[in-house]
Amino acid sequence: MATRSSRVQHRSVPSLMLAIVAAGLALVLAGCSSTATNPQGQGSQTNTSNSGGPTVTLTIHNFAFAPTPLTVKKGTTIKVVNQDEVAHTVTSLDRHTFDTGDISGGGGTASFTANTIGTFAYHCLIHPFMHGVLTVTA
Repeated sequence: MATRSSRVQHRSVPSLMLAIVAAGLALVLAGCSSTATNPQGQGSQTNTSNSGGPTVTLTIHNFAFAPTPLTVKKGTTIKVVNQDEVAHTVTSLDRHTFDTGDISGGGGTASFTANTIGTFAYHCLIHPFMHGVLTVTA
């Protein structure tokens, strides 16, 4: 009977491991998502934002930012649209000048206002090989 019991436990271990891995994957995927999802704003464009200043769209597509380099005037709102299927961020290298947080894939959006004059390299915290440059003028 001890042999039979150990066989039952041996068979259930892979099922238990699969359940644990599936639960862990679900948690990881949930942690990478964002509640901001608005598929509008394809490409680069300039509009007037609710704050009265211009809005420029920065698009993420095929693990790349476009346009880059991007030059805007101080006070411009940068609307980021993630056309990839995975989450990304737009984060200044110092992590303080701007950071969108996770932007969900499939059309997720985030926005920030360019209030500091200068030239700023940025990257995706999740995929550090993705990088761009934002220049803010007076």
